[in-house]
Amino acid sequence: MGWDWHKFRKDTAFATRNLVWYTLIMSVVTEMVSAMVSALTKTGGSSESLISEVTGTAASAGMIAGVLIGVFCLFKIDGTKAEKIDIFQKSKMTAGAFSRFCIYMIMAQMVFSLIAAAAELILNQLGLSMDTLTELASVGSDMGIMMMIYAGFVGPVVEELVFRGFLMRRFEKYGKGFAVIVSAVLFGVMHGNPLQIVFGTLVGLILGYIAIEYSIKWSIILHIANNFILGDVIGGLFGLLPDDVEGIAFTVFLGIGFVIGFVLLIIRRKEWISWLKENAAPGSYYLNALTTPSAVIFIGYNLLNGLMLLTLIFMEPFL
Repeated sequence: MGWDWHKFRKDTAFATRNLVWYTLIMSVVTEMVSAMVSALTKTGGSSESLISEVTGTAASAGMIAGVLIGVFCLFKIDGTKAEKIDIFQKSKMTAGAFSRFCIYMIMAQMVFSLIAAAAELILNQLGLSMDTLTELASVGSDMGIMMMIYAGFVGPVVEELVFRGFLMRRFEKYGKGFAVIVSAVLFGVMHGNPLQIVFGTLVGLILGYIAIEYSIKWSIILHIANNFILGDVIGGLFGLLPDDVEGIAFTVFLGIGFVIGFVLLIIRRKEWISWLKENAAPGSYYLNALTTPSAVIFIGYNLLNGLMLLTLIFMEPFL
């Protein structure tokens, strides 16, 4: 693989710059629509449940409008300035392979749970808690049907189109491994919530591999399955259990999935090692792609949001 520094910087800058534009458009539209819906749905009542319902509806409506308009503008801009790239490849996905990837998603969820538990344990020694942050990372049907639609369906589709359909395909010419890893890191950072960054990056690696080796339609399906089935349906079923049993039962469920996934990784280790070697890229590729001005802006913006969220949560007991 030849190294053309100028072309590499131009390609990565184009991709990350448009990612910044998508984020800006999405954020502005989200805030505008949320404010409009909130104003239109205000009532004279002041009950806490009513306020919560109105706030959840406004937020979810804004997020749905924001990502849809954002992704439309992204591909509109892309269509006028870059060559068309087919993001729907035709590769066969077997039931066995899809089942393995589902298990790997459960493994990522278990890693997230362990990190959250460790962070909570450490902060408890300081008289602090990350419970609110964990709840925000698990947002879904508990905030209403609109948020469930966003988190379970609209969000996954748009995120796949942006990070796998647009971003990853722009990086693919510099190696599959490079494309999957960089898009996964940016996908993780996009979540802002510190607890979700690691989880989002791990999930991004799985979804990126599926999209680049099979088809983006399969990464979309798995993303929806993770958010809706694992997050809302299965999580909701465990929520029906008594409070003192729910946490233990869900942890056992994730633990079983983690063990099965770990065994699968060991069994198929030669296949994964071979893929990584075949699709490896020089370390300088990663550093330079993530240090373009637009990439720094995108990463800095999302990390700042996460830092502000942490500050608000940690300061809450003192306010």
